[in-house]
Amino acid sequence: MPNPTLTAQNALKAPEIDHLASQAFTPLDETGYVPTVEPETNAGTLDASGVEPAGYDDNYVYSYGTITARFPSLSLEKEFYQAFGTNPSSVSGSQTFDVDDLSSLQTLNEMQSLNGGLYTVLSKPENQYIAREMCWTLTTPAGNEIYVIDPDGENGLTQLINALQPDTSGNPVKYAYIGYEMGQTTNPQCNGNDRISTHLIRVFNPALNNINQKIPTAGTQELSDIVTQCLQLLENNGNSDTDRALNFVLVNDVQFYERTYGENYPTQSGTPAFSLISAKAVPLADSRLDKILIKVCFQYESESSGAVKWGYSIIDTSSAFPFLVSDFTRLINRQ
Repeated sequence: MPNPTLTAQNALKAPEIDHLASQAFTPLDETGYVPTVEPETNAGTLDASGVEPAGYDDNYVYSYGTITARFPSLSLEKEFYQAFGTNPSSVSGSQTFDVDDLSSLQTLNEMQSLNGGLYTVLSKPENQYIAREMCWTLTTPAGNEIYVIDPDGENGLTQLINALQPDTSGNPVKYAYIGYEMGQTTNPQCNGNDRISTHLIRVFNPALNNINQKIPTAGTQELSDIVTQCLQLLENNGNSDTDRALNFVLVNDVQFYERTYGENYPTQSGTPAFSLISAKAVPLADSRLDKILIKVCFQYESESSGAVKWGYSIIDTSSAFPFLVSDFTRLINRQ
């Protein structure tokens, strides 16, 4: 069974896996040689010329969550409902909701049921003038609003509008988000709240959202439990190379979920189950300063014996678009 005690804090900072940064590993699978971790890495250090290695000053973001659109003012909210052509209650899902002050406007902005009505109106080309004035934000699976999003053009605006469309059950859909961090700012379109502003690069539907179809042999509820557990690890801003690499694996690496499911629910009788208990992303030393390689390591533990297993993927985070360098691989310490 998945370990219910796994949290973002103990998963990302677990002291029992700090030794990963100073030890090398040998794959158990015959998938080819993978570069080993060296005691000293390029992360956060200067090269011989005193210049930080290329790529570490880039402010790319790779995160996962729900795209939301907020009304920054009462006047825009009234304009929206004029475009909708009906009573606000049919949009918000409330039979008695009436917005007439900033406090009630804030309450309205926090209603997830609003997304369907927003999509209905803003997806019409004649209403994009309203969409341009909305405050666009990214909210993590746990409900933490972490970024204000600048659509950066018509294409970006269209991506954000499409992300508002609910699923078939009427629930908001979570997406992977790639952007460029512009720093802390007070955005007047977000009611003056201080947020980190980002330029949108891409919003897309990742493999995680269809993981049951990607692993058809897995039990639906059991796999859902594992996904719920892994969502805890996505509670980060996704604005460092290590967080971006971790998030990439969690939302895109199907092999990671296949292995994690297999460890939790072994098919052979008598084989002990291993639960995911922690995770850590470790920069790899690389002589090519234009490459940023991150080893994303996961620790599994047997509930019955306390035995430990490890697995990892290697991700290149040198640009805005991380990609898989090494498939998810089981490993052991090289003695």
